[in-house]
Amino acid sequence: MGQWEGASFVEIARTLDPERRLLRDPHFSPPGGDSQLAVRDRMVAALEEIRARHAGEAIALVSHGVAIAVLLAHLCHGDTTRWREFHHHNTGYTRLCAVTLEPLELNCTDHLR
Repeated sequence: MGQWEGASFVEIARTLDPERRLLRDPHFSPPGGDSQLAVRDRMVAALEEIRARHAGEAIALVSHGVAIAVLLAHLCHGDTTRWREFHHHNTGYTRLCAVTLEPLELNCTDHLR
């Protein structure tokens, strides 16, 4: 999110990005930030590298919520602009099948009870 980090999505939509480029344009980069496509490429490359190095093992990956959402939108729909559908609560986790990369659980927060 670059210079927009810490701003609420309402603030971004009202003042920083009233044209909603952040939501609609996968090539758009907020000031000092990365585009959805750049985040997708970095996340997919890291995921594939880690899967290759740890084949057959259980793996835990940790990242920022928007980066996770962009990756999940890509994996589930092939469309990074749908990243808002994959909001994660703080410490929420998602489990993926290591072979197919299909989500098994999304945004689980059972551990917070």
